Amino acid sequence: MSIRNNTPSSIGPARLAVRWLEGDSPVRAEFIVMPLWSQESPHYEVVLGETFPVGDETWRFADVDMKNADEWRVIVRRVDENEVMTPPTGRVWKSARLRPYGHLDEVQLQAVEAELGTRLPPSYRRWLEQTNGAQPEMEHHVPGRPFVLIPERPLCGVHPQHPSRDLVHAQRVHRDPWLSPDWLVIANLGGGLLLLSLRVRDMEREGIYFLPDAGLSGPIGSEGAAGRERHIVPVARSMGHLLGRITPVDVSDLPPAEIVWPGQSGHSGQEAQSPWAVRPETESPWTLQPEGQPRFTETPAAPAPLLPVGQFFGTFYPVVGSPERIHRVRLGSEVWELDNQRFILWALAHGSGAPSAGRPWTVSAVRDAAAGQLPGVDTAPLLDGLTAEGLLVEVAQEKAVEFARRHRVGARLLGLGNSAEEPWLWSIGFFEHPMVKVTRTVYNLWERAPSGESLWALCQALAAEEREADATEPDLTDPERMLTAFLQDIHQLLVASVIYLEPLP
Repeated sequence: MSIRNNTPSSIGPARLAVRWLEGDSPVRAEFIVMPLWSQESPHYEVVLGETFPVGDETWRFADVDMKNADEWRVIVRRVDENEVMTPPTGRVWKSARLRPYGHLDEVQLQAVEAELGTRLPPSYRRWLEQTNGAQPEMEHHVPGRPFVLIPERPLCGVHPQHPSRDLVHAQRVHRDPWLSPDWLVIANLGGGLLLLSLRVRDMEREGIYFLPDAGLSGPIGSEGAAGRERHIVPVARSMGHLLGRITPVDVSDLPPAEIVWPGQSGHSGQEAQSPWAVRPETESPWTLQPEGQPRFTETPAAPAPLLPVGQFFGTFYPVVGSPERIHRVRLGSEVWELDNQRFILWALAHGSGAPSAGRPWTVSAVRDAAAGQLPGVDTAPLLDGLTAEGLLVEVAQEKAVEFARRHRVGARLLGLGNSAEEPWLWSIGFFEHPMVKVTRTVYNLWERAPSGESLWALCQALAAEEREADATEPDLTDPERMLTAFLQDIHQLLVASVIYLEPLP
């Protein structure tokens, strides 16, 4: 017999209902027995697998299937002498593990509403009052939705001193360039933006929505907002409903992860034509140079490294059955459509896919790498054109700070922390599958990238924190030296798709 939440079911001599269900260990439920012969309705708190009385009969809480906190059903079976005990096989929902930052009083709520220029919907306002935002203890998701809520990207609150979790800052950086004021960004998730609808028709029901990263294209500002908003999809009907749907990511429930590089068999239906032919020569994650070793010395100026700028938005075939294709790259407010030759060069500028042993990845290196993929093609004018369009930038050491002031870093993948075996290295990748291992400084810069600040601002802020912590090593306390060290490692981060570069708005 299956009993759904909020739905009494008849079992013959009585009706059964389940008042609540807890998915934590041990799984428990409160059963309400409503006998047909009596006005009394006894309640029983039962652990999964145990029994409870129904008149002269005995019934067992046999199994459970929890889709989320609001959608579940329990299985009960009558116990008789021929009962065959079978272990539970259903799903057990795991409640979200969120750490609130505190609470807000009415004065603070009215102040943030004044800054936002809108009255917050009632349910979300109450949640914000009680929590001031919340940080997940681990990765969380809504099953079936393509995003992850991670500790580094929490649910926003009122934190002007910490931009990455501040609600007002999130609107300036993540909403205003892309969306209309009908939406409120409440989290910058791994995979896109979590939105609260401020439309008049939604103010009572307070819909929660999601905009994937792929939808952040087109001209910045109001003229492109309508097109982007067509990519928004509903997630939950309210903040409470959302909190009942998110659950910690359980790696044991996921299929075995396998990193398939573009161009490698199995990556796509067009892998034989993929321009991403350069990839790591080893299956091991890259390791960047540990801190504490000299990063640079007084040597003659090295050739300027070549950096790709822009976010890859995919390959498209405009005509059915035709080999013709275009590659889309977002650069600031515009999306460029590159033909195969230009895209190959832009892709190769990300790096070789193998540690460079201190050798910069320059225009010359890209031309050498392209010789095998574009035989007979004069790549010089193509590279000049990409540079003129801002899709490629040569960054000489004396111009590094200027470049960092005008560009910011976009972060991808998940932060995995360090390990007991190598506590000096920090991993970035997919859950238990690191793509790169980096120093703490590089990890901290990557972690702060979602703030939307320039690369130079990140270096300045991080160096200031190191000085406040009484650090004395120049590579940690001098923002210019920190930037130089980061740029020396940047191609290994770019080619692994851990980061991308984009111009400031």
